[in-house]
Amino acid sequence: MTRAADKFSRCISIKNSSLLEERIGQAYDRRSKAQPIPTFSLKRKGLLFKCLLISLLTACASTQDQGTLKSLERRQVAIERDAAVEANRVAAIQAYRKFLDAAPADRLRPEAMRRVGDLDIERALEGDVDHADAQRFRDAAVMYENLLRNYPNHPGNDRVMYQLGHAYDQTGDLNRSLAVLDRLVTQYPKSAYFDESEFRRGELLFSLKRYPDAERAYGVVLKRGDASPFHERALYMHGWSLFKQQRLEEGLASFFVVLDRKLVGRDNGAALDQIPGLSRGDRELIDDTFRVVSLSLVNMQGPDSIPQYFAAPARHQYEFRVYQQLGELYLKQERVEDGAKAFNAFGRRYPAHPQAPLLQSRVIEAYQQAGFAALALDAKKEFVVRYGVNSEFRRANDALAYERVQPHVKTHLEELAKHYHALAQKGHKREDYQEATRWYRAYLESFPKDP
Repeated sequence: MTRAADKFSRCISIKNSSLLEERIGQAYDRRSKAQPIPTFSLKRKGLLFKCLLISLLTACASTQDQGTLKSLERRQVAIERDAAVEANRVAAIQAYRKFLDAAPADRLRPEAMRRVGDLDIERALEGDVDHADAQRFRDAAVMYENLLRNYPNHPGNDRVMYQLGHAYDQTGDLNRSLAVLDRLVTQYPKSAYFDESEFRRGELLFSLKRYPDAERAYGVVLKRGDASPFHERALYMHGWSLFKQQRLEEGLASFFVVLDRKLVGRDNGAALDQIPGLSRGDRELIDDTFRVVSLSLVNMQGPDSIPQYFAAPARHQYEFRVYQQLGELYLKQERVEDGAKAFNAFGRRYPAHPQAPLLQSRVIEAYQQAGFAALALDAKKEFVVRYGVNSEFRRANDALAYERVQPHVKTHLEELAKHYHALAQKGHKREDYQEATRWYRAYLESFPKDP
């Protein structure tokens, strides 16, 4: 053993060795065990802890005479004050490596190895994406692999595997990252990193197009219930894994649960960006979920496939959005009649729903924009009958809901009356005069106070 290593051994064997070990090796672990590192990122350790670490390791591993424990403690305080300004990750890594070189058999060696890897990852995460950062991830991976190989039973190896998986993922080596996480979930089923590791396994498997395996990984997270912070994202990706396998009906079941969690009890019929209680991330998740729901329905039976998923009354709060989003997707695909059918399907299923007139108006707009004049005319007739003065809609809703619809009813009645009046004057057909009379009368009954 070198003189420096022997001196470090004497340092940790003294009466206060437990305090020294706690400061060097365990202070950060207590926090990490209570709170797993989220989304494959390492929480920043405090500068004060790094400075203390540098002072302790440098004092114990130096080849110079350090004197008594009392003088060592005095020097720690002085160095700590100075290092609070100058110490950084590079200095911390150098201090750890100095210790590793000086004490090849010390019991604190695994902790020092782990921290070198962690600090390399921290440096890489906070730098720009370049060759140097990629090399830092590779350096971290080498250190973690050496730790696991030389200390296979060391406490905390689950965290080492977690970070190793991250390092491989960041260098683009997805298969190695997956292999490490496979080991973690197999060897440490009670680890604080288990849920996230299964979720990351799902992401890796999905990226590798191993969709059945991804489905199973996400399913493991889902079995943990709401206790897992990854439950919601796993639910969404579980649906996507099924979608990729063309198991559309099963995928929709997962996607609708995502929408349940975000919209039930909250959806007031307003635009998504006006619904209270939703974060930006929530809105993005909802948008993405509606998009894949619509894609699924397009590849099934369109609006005819929707009712089977809405037996639960609570879901009716956002059901109109499913028809609406489906219709809009059809229009983007230039499938105008299919889009109009989707919009109209909701109004025919729920004629008294407050959102039904909105969707029916999109039917008319779609036909008009596509130049389908005859279909637009028929849609206007259906609108004024369904939402006019004698309609079920008016009887079922309050005055405010009806007032919102009246301008549309008025416009469409005027257009219908004028259209058939013009036809009658041009062709002098009896049926055109009858139609013009019908819509003029409906207008007078609906708006008797108008001039």
